[in-house]
Amino acid sequence: MQYLRVVNLTLRQLYIAGESYAGQHIPYIARAILKRNKDATKNPWKLAGLLIGNGWISPADHYLSYLPFAYEHNLIQGGSDMAKRIESQQSICVKRRHAEMREDNDGHS
Repeated sequence: MQYLRVVNLTLRQLYIAGESYAGQHIPYIARAILKRNKDATKNPWKLAGLLIGNGWISPADHYLSYLPFAYEHNLIQGGSDMAKRIESQQSICVKRRHAEMREDNDGHS
């Protein structure tokens, strides 16, 4: 946080950038800045943009995109034994993930 003490963020445009797992943090940092900017007692920070490269934002959605990508780029032939094995494993993972999500939701009711 030393950077925030040295640079006056009220005078410069602020861009937040990162890649991979930064996709988990950047949206929350930006939201905190926007929330801070609503405080009339503080000078707003000039959040100008966000950049997330190859962001790890939603693992559940990312995992489900791998197999279609492999089909589209002919890495795996649809209907092959390999494709059937991968689809079976993916189905097991999706069912387990949904069960975990239900358990999490039931535990927080």
